[in-house]
Amino acid sequence: MLALLNRKATKTLRRFHIDPDAGDFLESITSLRSRLLSSGEYGHLERVCRAYIDLNGPDAEWLRDLGVAQLFLGSQAAASRKLRRSRDLDRRDPATVGYLGICHLFAGREAEGAESLHHARTLADEGGQVLPDLVEGFAWAVLDGEFETAGDFLRPFLKLRMWRRLFDQIAFTPIGQRARTGPF
Repeated sequence: MLALLNRKATKTLRRFHIDPDAGDFLESITSLRSRLLSSGEYGHLERVCRAYIDLNGPDAEWLRDLGVAQLFLGSQAAASRKLRRSRDLDRRDPATVGYLGICHLFAGREAEGAESLHHARTLADEGGQVLPDLVEGFAWAVLDGEFETAGDFLRPFLKLRMWRRLFDQIAFTPIGQRARTGPF
């Protein structure tokens, strides 16, 4: 079974002109992953992440990006599973925790989503890191109710129906029903 997975993963990577046996494999595949993520090629990103994980085993960063790809492709349940596995491997990664919060929001668990987004902000502040714009935007919307500020972060994403629908769902929830956690 492992040989079959390795063969399939190797075939997938060769389609992207990456040789798993090359000396610069890690550098090449990491560069490809970054390009695919920044350009929004989530279908390709999902395939590359799966191939890497099949060859090298689970890794927090690769599982997170696989979960992000699945989230953008509309598979919130699968994304949630990958993001939870990534979080279990690295509990200090604010991006993973934040994306997991967005999965909770999609599932209608706003209190859990707000808690995860608050925790992501805390982790980012403690580690001197910056949250991805999508996570930061939903954190502003859910935690602070600052929809204009949230819109600044979310503007590139709101052209996609799924993010617009989630943002509208949060924006039009009556204040008394909106979950609030932490000092916000």
